[in-house]
Amino acid sequence: LGGLQGAMDQHANAVFERLSAGERNICRDVMVALVNQGGSARDTRRRLAFDDLVAQVEHAGDASSVIRLLVNERLIVTSGAMDAAPSSPEEPAVATVELIHESLVRGWSKLRGWLEEIRLEAATPRGKAKRRLAELADAYADSPESRNLPSLVEYARIQRHVASRTWTASQRRLMQAAGRRFRLGAALSLTLLFAVGIVAQWFISKQRRERTEIAVNAALYAPA
Repeated sequence: LGGLQGAMDQHANAVFERLSAGERNICRDVMVALVNQGGSARDTRRRLAFDDLVAQVEHAGDASSVIRLLVNERLIVTSGAMDAAPSSPEEPAVATVELIHESLVRGWSKLRGWLEEIRLEAATPRGKAKRRLAELADAYADSPESRNLPSLVEYARIQRHVASRTWTASQRRLMQAAGRRFRLGAALSLTLLFAVGIVAQWFISKQRRERTEIAVNAALYAPA
C-alpha cells in the first residue's frame, strides 16, 4: 500500500505542476469536493454528479475542462460520458465523478494539506454555514419535510456566507423550499397585521362615536 500511495503522490504532483495557476485553484476545489471528511474518522472518497461537482468549484475558470483533464490523467474517474444526452425527458443521463482510488486521499500530500486547511476553516462562520447547509440538504433529500428546513437564522447565515453558485442540486432545492416557506410566512404575517389594523381602527372609531354620543346626550339633558 505504501508503494501505491507513493506512486499516487508522485503522479498527482506531476499532473498538478503542469497546470496553470487558475487550473490549480480549480483542481483544489475539485479534489476536496470529492472527499468525505470524516472528522475524527478516516476521510474517504466521495461520488458526486458531474453538475454538482462543477457547482462546487469556487474559483473562476473552465471547471469542466479541468475535470476532463484530471479524468484523462487518471486522478478521477466517471461513471459515464459527462456530455451524454438524456436518454429521455423523464430520465436524464447523469454522469458521476469520484477519485480513482481511496489511496489518493491518504497518499497525495497536497490533498491532505488542502483537507487540513478546510478543517481549520470549518471553525469559521463560512465553514460552519457550509457544513450546516450540507447536513440539512442531506436530511431534506432523505425526508423532504419542513422540520428538515433551515431556521430563518440558519437561512440568513447560509445566504450570507455560502455563494449560491456553489450549491449542489440538493442544496438548491433545500434553499428554494425554505425561501418559499419564509415568503409564505411573511405574507401571512402581513395579512394578519392588516386584519388586526382594520379591527383596531374599527374599535377606535366605535369608541369615538360612543364618546361623542355620550357628550351630546349629556349636553341635551343637562339641567338648565
